[in-house]
Amino acid sequence: MSTAEKEILDSVIRNFGCYSGKVLEKMTHIEEPWRVTRKGLNDNECSDLIIEKDLIAGYFKEIKSKYNMLNISDIRDYSTDLFRKLYNQKRYNAS
Repeated sequence: MSTAEKEILDSVIRNFGCYSGKVLEKMTHIEEPWRVTRKGLNDNECSDLIIEKDLIAGYFKEIKSKYNMLNISDIRDYSTDLFRKLYNQKRYNAS
């Protein structure tokens, strides 16, 4: 593993490792690749659909651009925004 790869993994662990498994699961379920792949299915409906690698790659290319990820520490902004979206979605759905 290269130094750059280790730094990326360390940043992901540092910025996402503070969340529980359930929160991480919910975060992935509000992201585009999950929603696009499961289009037409209910949230609780089981599926064996596979999220296409190209869909994941395109999504994270957009994320990299949107959050201007030039440094490893920029992953923090993305994780914080995902958590906020999840929290705001819960508040909105509860209303």
